[in-house]
This record gives sequence, C-alpha cells and structure tokens, in this order.
Amino acid sequence: MNDTLFKPKILIVDDIAENLFALERVLGKIDAEIIKASSGNEALTLILEHDFALIILDVQMPEMDGYEVAELIKSNEKTENVPIIFVTAIDREDSKEIKGYNTGAVDFIFKPLNKQILLSKINVFLELYRIKNGLEQLVDERTRELYEINQKLKELIKKNVKATREIEYSHSYLLKVIDSISSCLVSVDYLGRITDMNCQGQILSGVTPRDAIGKPVAEVFPFYAMLTQMIQQAIASGQPVEKHRIPVYLKSETIKAEFIKEGLPQIEHSINSIKLNNLSYKNEPIINDFAIYPFCFNNNHGAVIRIDDVTERVKREEMAIQNEKKLTIDTIHRLTWASEYKDEDTGSHIQRMSNYSTAIAKRLGINPNTVESISYAAPMHDIGKIGIPDRILLKPGKLTPEEWEIMKRHTLIGAKILKGSKSGFIRLGELIAMTHHEKWDGSGYPLGLQGSKIPMVSRIVALADVFDSLTTKRPYKEPFSLEKSYQIIREGKGSHFDPDVVDAFFEILDEILKIKNKPFNEEAKVSFINQCAIANDIVKLMT
Repeated sequence: MNDTLFKPKILIVDDIAENLFALERVLGKIDAEIIKASSGNEALTLILEHDFALIILDVQMPEMDGYEVAELIKSNEKTENVPIIFVTAIDREDSKEIKGYNTGAVDFIFKPLNKQILLSKINVFLELYRIKNGLEQLVDERTRELYEINQKLKELIKKNVKATREIEYSHSYLLKVIDSISSCLVSVDYLGRITDMNCQGQILSGVTPRDAIGKPVAEVFPFYAMLTQMIQQAIASGQPVEKHRIPVYLKSETIKAEFIKEGLPQIEHSINSIKLNNLSYKNEPIINDFAIYPFCFNNNHGAVIRIDDVTERVKREEMAIQNEKKLTIDTIHRLTWASEYKDEDTGSHIQRMSNYSTAIAKRLGINPNTVESISYAAPMHDIGKIGIPDRILLKPGKLTPEEWEIMKRHTLIGAKILKGSKSGFIRLGELIAMTHHEKWDGSGYPLGLQGSKIPMVSRIVALADVFDSLTTKRPYKEPFSLEKSYQIIREGKGSHFDPDVVDAFFEILDEILKIKNKPFNEEAKVSFINQCAIANDIVKLMT
C-alpha cells in the first residue's frame, strides 16, 4: 500500500517555476506530499480534488493574484477551513498584510525565505492538521459505537415492548390503588421536598398533588412544625419514625394551634390562619397516626410519609374506655356497699376515707391519673370483711386474740376477691386491700412490710382509714375528739404512718375537716339496696 495515501498534502502555488522548485526542495524535509500549481485557476482545480493540510500561496501572480485565490478558497464550504500562508517578495507593508489576513490567510512569509522559520511554521500547521484528523477519526469511531449501541437498544426495546406495556399498566394500576388508600402518602427527597403525593394528601392539606410536587413538605403540611427535622433524622438513621395520635387543632377551616406530642420537643410558637380548603372540623382536633419510612434508591435518599386520620376511631375508643370505666366504677360501688351493708355508718366511712385519700394524694403531688384511680380503688380496702363472721365483725367489745387473727384475714380475703381483674381500678383495689394495714415500722399485717416497701397508695389509705375510724362511732367504741385523733396520728408518725403522708395530712387539715363535715348522700346506696329483695342474697353472691 502506498504510504503517500496517509501523508498530509501541501499545495504550493507560484507562477514562476524556479520558485516552485526552490520551495519544493525546502519542503522535502517535511513528511508530507507536495503538490504544485503554477496559477490560481490550477490551484482552485486541485483544491477541489484533494484534501490539503496547508496551502502556500504566492501573492503576485498574473490573471488572478493570491488575494483573489484566497477569497475563492474561503468562499467554498468544502475548502474554507484549509489554512493559507502567503509568500511574497513585496516590501512589508501593514496594509498588504491586513488585506491578506482579511482574505483568510493565517500567516505571511516574505522573500527571501528563511528556511528554518518556514519549516517551523509549516510543522505547526501540520501538527494541528494531524490533531484535527485524529479527533475526527475518534468522533467517527465513537459515532459508530453509539450507532451500534443505539441499534442494540432498539432491538432490546423491541424485544421488551410487551414487558414494558405490562409494567406501565401495573404502574398505572398501582397509582390507582395508592390513590384509593385512605392514608395520606407523601414521598419526599432528602431535603424534604415533595416528589409525589396521593389524592388523600390533597384532602388533608388542601393542595393538589401536582401543585405539591417540588414544594417543601412543611409548606404543604404547615401544622407539622417538626416534619422536616423528623425526615432528616429518619433518613440519617435509616430507621422509621412512628408517632401515634397526633392532634391537629383547626378552627373555621384554619389551623388554630400546632400539635403537642409527648416525646417531641415542645413547640413554643404557634401558626395562625393557615387556610385548609377541604377541612372544617371547627375546634375539634383531627387525630392522626403518623410515620416516616426512609429509603435509598440508586444512591438517592428520601422518605415516604404516611398520615392516617384516626379521629373517629380514637373517639370510639375513648367512648368505649369511658363506658368500661363507668361499668367498673359501678361494680366497685356495688361490691363495696354489698360487703359493708350491715354497718349503718360504713357507707359514709367509705365515701369519706376515699375523699381523704384523694386529697392527701394530691398534696403529695401524685400523678392526676393515679389520684383518680385511688379515689375509685380506696373504697375497696375492707371488701374482705364480707368473709368475716358477724359475731366478730359486729362485736361491741374488744376482740379476743383468736378473734383478732380471724379479723386480720379480711386483708387476704379482699385481695383474693379482687385478684385477676383486667380493670386497673380493681387491680389497685387488690393491692390496697392486701396492704392497707401494713405499718411504717414493719409491725403491720399481713406481710409485715416496712417503710417504702409498702405501696404509697396503701400508706395514704392507712392514714385516711385510721382518721375516719378514730373520729366516728364504731360498734366497739365511741368517736374520739379531733384533738385526740390528731394526737394519735402524730404519735404514729414514723411508726404506724409514713412521715410524709402525716405531713401532707396536716398541711390540708382545713380540706380534711370539710370532707368530714360534709353530709353523706345515701341516694345511690339506697337505690342499689332496693334492687335486692334480701340483703343476705347480696352477701351470698359476693362470697
């Protein structure tokens, strides 16, 4: 194969043969194919036949000078990018050079020729030509590769058209299923910007899914102030965040206040007058279950937020709890009255000591829910007396040691009666029934517990029970004066009673006396007793 096919070509143009010969000898040292032309017309013909890397063009020629040839070369789209070097014997003038550059020349060389300068300049343009051709070849190769890849992709797509259609159908069906879900589903990126949202999201936020995309989630759901921070925490940890029963308070279709949830930071500020197009709960809180599920797909982090409106479910649950609570309290009252019906004053004793216990518990700073439980459970403290014989229970005199041992069994009997209940009130009543006769110094019964090992509720009930027994008439004694009763309680501080409970009792003495002097309402007890034909039947039912 002829190597000249792969050499760059240089066209030299001069109307004087000696000049062409001399220039060809100088260029003989360059690895290029030299082609000669003796006129402008011949040069133009050769340019159309060959791909030249460089044209060396004499300026002064008859018929058509170098400037005219250069203009015609540059006007042809095929040859406009071929570099032209002018060679001239004319004295160097700025106007001549400017004209040459304006016609498209890249350089000027003046006669007599400086061989080294000429060769250096020509080598520069040949190197640029090689680089250009190399890049074009690389582009051609990459174009062919891309074409081949494109053809393969077309074949692959053609082969998988059916699968693609099935996927599209499945995706469309999935979107319909997601929109039919009652939960609000929102997907967000790692910055908390919404990337997708189902129709339920519009119902909750008042913003259409299309309008929500790209917006910060805290802007679309402004009543969740901690949402962005919680999303970032979930994505950073990779663990879901789940919160239950978060209330959002609305008024006249606007947000009245932000949610406050145990375990979340307290929100000091509030958001007012944020319009919600599709909500009108009016002062009633919307209760939501709330969860954030982080994900990472193709190294892109984000999260899916699920919000469920459980307002009605929570209301039903609360109503069920309240109904169960009412039934439990009614059962407690009936158990208590049935066990104590033989004692004329026991009903008022139960009511007073329950109120005493509640007042003392409040003074001690006990949790309000526990205080409420104490008020319902305290009346069951002596329910075990239902199993004590009347000859002992109603004996007017002092009990013998043997009788006293039988009497003490009422704690164990009461705990046994109440054992195993699912009601928290009755379970607390079981604890009180068992331990309300324990003493601070460990000398009580039936377990001999000491100090803080005695449940706090039983320490409170113990003092309330004793105070009411001291100040009221019993089958075996007359009532003590208030001064005598106070003295007995003070003397029992640190031995019979918990010192803190005694202190709390005397700190609310005015309230204690109001409870003591309040008339007892027999209506509820009488109503119950009248439902039973024989009181003894009640006892049999309870034993």
